This record gives sequence, C-alpha cells and structure tokens, in this order.
Amino acid sequence: VSDLVGRAHLFDQMLQQERSMGDSGLLKAQEWESLRAEMKLRKTMYDQDYVVLTLAWPEDGGDIRLIVQGAIRNEDYLGMTDKGELAVLLANTSVALARQVQERLEIRGAKVIGMGV
Repeated sequence: VSDLVGRAHLFDQMLQQERSMGDSGLLKAQEWESLRAEMKLRKTMYDQDYVVLTLAWPEDGGDIRLIVQGAIRNEDYLGMTDKGELAVLLANTSVALARQVQERLEIRGAKVIGMGV
C-alpha cells in the first residue's frame, strides 16, 4: 500500500510541475484559463459563483506565493492569465467573500488591482 501511495504522490508532483511555471507554483496561463473556463461552465450549469482577483506583482520582488499563502483556500488558484496578468481564481465564491479575501491579501502586502469573473 505504501508503494502505491508513494507512486501516487510522485504522479501528483509530476502533474503539478507540468501545470506550473518552474518552481514558482504559479499555474501556467493555459492551465489557469482552462480552470476559468470550467468555472464559467459551472456558473452556467449549476449557478456556482466564482470571482477572479487580479494582482499586481510585488514591487519588492517578493515571493507572491508567500504573500497569498493563508489568504486563499486550497480550492483557489493562483496563476497567470492569457493576458500575462497575475490572478487568483476564487472558486465557489460570492463577491462579498471575495472582498474579504481581498482585504486579507492587502493586509499581507498584495495589491489587488481588479475584481471580476
């Protein structure tokens, strides 16, 4: 059983590396936009809300993952859009909850420059 769990963990790591930009942990634009398209479909089919927060890159060159860590949930996604913007996709989230996330991000030093779907 432990061998199976170990292989599953390695497979998960490989998938994450393919979906992410190097060691940054940021989703590549293609992966992020695919998730956004899935959220749009869920909104249409199941009326599940989602919100996208666009972030400015840290001016001091800080690690954006450390800034957002603890401010977003495990089911939220940080990545690059197809326009080259840094964004967080908040799955199954209302605008009111997104504003709370925005506040948490800004307390941690992130600059939210846009909110939309």
